[in-house]
Amino acid sequence: MANSRAISEAGHELYRVLVRVHRAAAWLAAVFLCAALTQCKAGTNSAYWAYAQLTHNCVTGNFLTAFRSYRIEPKSTTAYEWYCVSQMYADSAMVLNGDTRYVSYMNNAYGWMSNLWDSGSSAGGYFSAANVSGKGAGAGKYVDDNSLTGNVYLDCYAVSTGTARTNYLNAAMAAANWLMFSGQWDSTFGGGFWWDLTKTNKPTQSNGLAMQLFLRLYQITGQTYYRDWADSVRTWLDAQMYNSADGLYVWQITTNGTAAGSKNMMEFTYDNGIMIEANLLYYQVMTNSIYRTKAQNLANSLNAKLWNNTYGGYYLDT
Repeated sequence: MANSRAISEAGHELYRVLVRVHRAAAWLAAVFLCAALTQCKAGTNSAYWAYAQLTHNCVTGNFLTAFRSYRIEPKSTTAYEWYCVSQMYADSAMVLNGDTRYVSYMNNAYGWMSNLWDSGSSAGGYFSAANVSGKGAGAGKYVDDNSLTGNVYLDCYAVSTGTARTNYLNAAMAAANWLMFSGQWDSTFGGGFWWDLTKTNKPTQSNGLAMQLFLRLYQITGQTYYRDWADSVRTWLDAQMYNSADGLYVWQITTNGTAAGSKNMMEFTYDNGIMIEANLLYYQVMTNSIYRTKAQNLANSLNAKLWNNTYGGYYLDT
């Protein structure tokens, strides 16, 4: 992301796809770890638990820095917001399943994240990258990054106590405040969050993650303005990004000089997975079975279009 300004307009779209693939790899690594941990109740003899330990050891041995950040690849001097909080997400899952050894990793990374916070802006927000030392924070601010960070903080909140628990909740609310008051949501294309500060595209991914954060904050705090924001995002996504022809959400709307913009009809497994999770969260919080049904229908559509029976896995996109 830090080098995106140097990329020609012709190659910009390809670059953004590659960024998504790179981010997805980091996110899926954390998701794999958390999925494995749900099977760990058998104890340390579980193969899943052993794989989780090995994954953690690989990460701390190759990516963890002396500053408690996580470099983007071995020997790199750069740390990304997305990657650091993804590791916090995995650590919180370890703690949730009873291994308190990972509390320090989680809390230390949280301490480093303060280097990315934009204290010079009244709205705040996390910059997307910095030197592993925490210096030189910049490379823009992204709605998906800040939304993911807020969601991860709520995972950490759930496994913390005392002051740490309070700090995680406050930090998640601060991330949500940036979403609400940074001007990233506007009436262009009927609403929706822009991906970043350049305001050139509004993706399903960014909006789906923001919706999850607002809904979870409503669940915890009872503040109805979080529910109202979640509802606004959901309404916009269903109106603008849902493709009724195949039952999936499309990638994004980009600016093209017209009021309607240009809708990119590619469909990503990643985006639709976020929306399945969002609808299940709505079902949990609102206790309305319509959202469970929506999640099931979306999963069926995803399997019908993007599952490969031969290789036993999902395509990245259509």
